[in-house]
Amino acid sequence: SKLFLEIANDMAGDYAEQMKGLSMEERLELAKTLLAEEGFTVEWEKAGAQYKIHEITCPYLQIGQNHPEVCTLDQTLISRMLAVPAEKVQCILSGDAHCTYVVHEQATRDE
Repeated sequence: SKLFLEIANDMAGDYAEQMKGLSMEERLELAKTLLAEEGFTVEWEKAGAQYKIHEITCPYLQIGQNHPEVCTLDQTLISRMLAVPAEKVQCILSGDAHCTYVVHEQATRDE
């Protein structure tokens, strides 16, 4: 799974410059667009002081059924893109309708 982390970090590194100085909602919109380019269908919603990110479709679903560690790739990608930790609260592999991540609104930091 170290491989998936490296891939995610490389991908996120490519996008880090575009994210600098953006608000959380702007980052979410950009992440949604960038993830769409990678084959994900993503929706997000604000829920109080946090945001829920729903992966409606995932290009790694077939792989994930045999190699659940592939899920670390999108979690790492989302965390790195938004510059805040993403917590997985639902997983399609666990029988949920789709994968959902939660991120908390906080002061954005520029790395």
